Parts: sequence; structure tokens; C-alpha cells
Amino acid sequence: MNKQVLLAADAVVIKNNKILLIKRKYDPFKDCWALPGGLVDYGETTENAVLRELKEETDLTGKIKSMIGVYSDPTRDPRGQVVSIAYLIGETKGHLRKKEETTAIRWFSLKKLPKLAFDHAKIIQDAMSRTYASSWDWDSVFVPKDSITKKLIEKYGKDKRVIFVSQAAVNMCWARLICKFVIEKGHAPVNYFTAFGHFVHELADQQTMIDSINSLIVRCDELWAFGEISEGMWFEIKMCKELGIPVRYFNIEYLPKSIKPINEKQVKYLRKFQKKIAKYKKYVPIEKLRIQNQ
Repeated sequence: MNKQVLLAADAVVIKNNKILLIKRKYDPFKDCWALPGGLVDYGETTENAVLRELKEETDLTGKIKSMIGVYSDPTRDPRGQVVSIAYLIGETKGHLRKKEETTAIRWFSLKKLPKLAFDHAKIIQDAMSRTYASSWDWDSVFVPKDSITKKLIEKYGKDKRVIFVSQAAVNMCWARLICKFVIEKGHAPVNYFTAFGHFVHELADQQTMIDSINSLIVRCDELWAFGEISEGMWFEIKMCKELGIPVRYFNIEYLPKSIKPINEKQVKYLRKFQKKIAKYKKYVPIEKLRIQNQ
């Protein structure tokens, strides 16, 4: 085994709810599907390397949209310790063409991914939690059918639908009653205010908190929005719509007595969100918003 630490770069290319993968021609993981990528050359930046590897393996040129993360598990590559930096690729140009290092190139639906080489399933999972690009079947991809989780569910109880509870900070006082409402409907609630505590944002980095919340949302079966919509709630709802996760709305102005389901046309928005909604009007026409006082 090579004891030298090597540096690699991997490209995540997502388009129309599909991801671009290459079939490896050589070991390790010969004939397995993987993200386009490879080792960084001496004197080369990782940004240049990932675009070069994308061109060499798929014949596409592209632009980097953002960095997904650094992957440094010493066991991720059987050849030795290879640290990979993964990038999300935005706009691409050109036509797919099989190159020397690949036996096939294909767009895969994010709902039906093949078995992946290295830790590329983890990289894709992280990319999805950050970009909300499309629908994702987490269980079928990342949880084996014979996993201990499913065995425990079969042994100890029913597999309940998991509901992400979306609510504004001004309604934080109702978090427990809202969770009680979801439980009484026969589901398992995931509530940001009870999972993390509202004031944890003062201790943790904001982007890390957002990524943590997004990771919870993509693993839930539905999102239920309670009360007037805040800016954060709006982005959570937008994310779920892009992911194909069902969204339901509820009026909580009658709490603590009752919570009533409403349709999307009856949704109200917090007044302080009015100044910011203009830049999002291509998604939600501003003239259709019903502004509610805090």
C-alpha cells in the first residue's frame, strides 16, 4: 500500500434531476460506477483538476458552482490514503463521449442510483442536502434492505411516517403542542426547536445549522408548515417542492385549543418577510401574498 498521501478532485454534475456517472475501466472498483474525477497533478489547483478530469473522462467542459466538501477517510481508497475534494459543477457544455479511462458514461436518475465506487454515495448525499436539486430515495440508496434499522422496526414497532415540522421562531412557544398534534395523527415529528433548541444558532455556525436542518428535511416523508410563513420556512417549503416531498399547511391561531388544516391559497406570511419576498417573486408572485402581522 502507498504510504504517501495523495490529493484528488471529484465532480458532481446534476441536470434535470439526474446525475452524471462514469463506469471505471481500471481497478480499483473496475466496472463500478463513479463520479468523474481523479488525482491532482503537481502544481495544479483542485479547481483546475476537477474540470480537467471532467473533460478527460466525459468530454464536457464546465464551471464550478460550489465546493461540496473534503473527504479524508484513510480507508476510502484501497490503493492508499487519497484525500478528495468534491465540487458541484454548474453549467456544462459539449457532448458526452466515452474516453480512455471509462467504459461507459450515463445520466442516472437520483431515485435509482447504481452501486457506487469509493465513498461517492456519501459525496452525492452531501451534495443533495446542500443543493436540493431533486427527489431522492434515501432508503433505497443508503440503507440496505436487510439493515439493522429495518430489522429493529419489524421487531419493535411500526414504521411511522416522519414529518418535518416547519414553524417560525415567533411561534416557538407552540413547538410542544405542534409535536403533540403530529404524534396524535399517528406520525413521528421532527421539529427544529425541539431537536436543536432555538438558541443553539448562537453557538454553531449558521451554514452548518442550515445544512443540518436540510439533512433532516430530505430524510422526512412530508413537511407540515404551521402558522404564518417566515423566510426560513419559505426556503424549506421551496426545497421540499423541488425534492417532491409533500407539503401540508396548518392554521395555529386557535392554539392552545386547536390546529386546523388549510390549503396553500389560505397561507399567510409574516410582515417582516414582505421586504425580502420581492427578490423571490419569480417563484411566488408578490401580489398573491397575504401579509399577516407578527
